[in-house]
Amino acid sequence: MSDTFASQPERYLIDPADEPVLLTIPEAMAILAVNRWGLQRLIWDRQLATVKIGGRRLVPEEAVSAVLERRLVDIGPVDDVAPEPANSAT
Repeated sequence: MSDTFASQPERYLIDPADEPVLLTIPEAMAILAVNRWGLQRLIWDRQLATVKIGGRRLVPEEAVSAVLERRLVDIGPVDDVAPEPANSAT
């Protein structure tokens, strides 16, 4: 029997877990805590990848995660120790 869609439909289905999540521009702005200009700068500087589908520009969730990871590396580790209060003369 030949391998056709009718005989094995499950072979041609895409698992939704394998599909990349695409965010709208406002969603990406909210996650990255930047305004539209800040997001545009990331795109122009090729720090944030986007895809264009029809007339819509979308941002892969993986690209947003990559920007956040780079920002965390730039910041460095955060000390868990609170700064000591300054002595006040009373």
